[in-house]
Amino acid sequence: MINLVDITCGIIIIILSVWGLRVGFLSTFLSVIMVYLAAYFAAAAAGFAKGGAGFLGEGSGLLYTILFLFIFLVTYAMGEVAIWILKKIISVQLMGILDSIAALVLGAFKALLVLGIIFELIGIFPLSAEVKKMLDDSFVKRTSIRVYKEVQKIGAGAGVGIGKDKVKEDKEEKKKEIMIPKVPDAVIDAVTKEASKTLKRFAP
Repeated sequence: MINLVDITCGIIIIILSVWGLRVGFLSTFLSVIMVYLAAYFAAAAAGFAKGGAGFLGEGSGLLYTILFLFIFLVTYAMGEVAIWILKKIISVQLMGILDSIAALVLGAFKALLVLGIIFELIGIFPLSAEVKKMLDDSFVKRTSIRVYKEVQKIGAGAGVGIGKDKVKEDKEEKKKEIMIPKVPDAVIDAVTKEASKTLKRFAP
């Protein structure tokens, strides 16, 4: 069932899809990458400023969210300026209709990615049961979160993962690095017996 959240998100998706259609495939493609990279740098910088690892969602805190949004917007704006300059220097044009369709689809994908990040941030705030139910029932919300998670997996594979799972993996890797391998008891017993035999052999 479509609710107010779906309608609002639908408007955002339509706007970004039309904008993608207007600017073309290359700009939209680079813009999608820039959204994720801006989120990655914002999460890392906000987490560092707060004195801990950065992640999105419940438990990250209000201060972290404010820092994240500020750094994200600044980084994304700088990225868009760089894309605009790059497009002025390099002109890539696909076949007319193909370029338009690809840009339209990427525009919608970009909207879902942005919405996924927004919904992750909304998760830190205490919500009323009614609002929470409305969000949980939203098809667009579930879809955008899934899109964000899938992009997050791709980013993690490229070494730019965002999230608690990535933080947890990093901690586990550090523990593995400093962990001393345990010697099996059977090996210890065998070495002890051989040492005892050697001592008895040379004993007076």
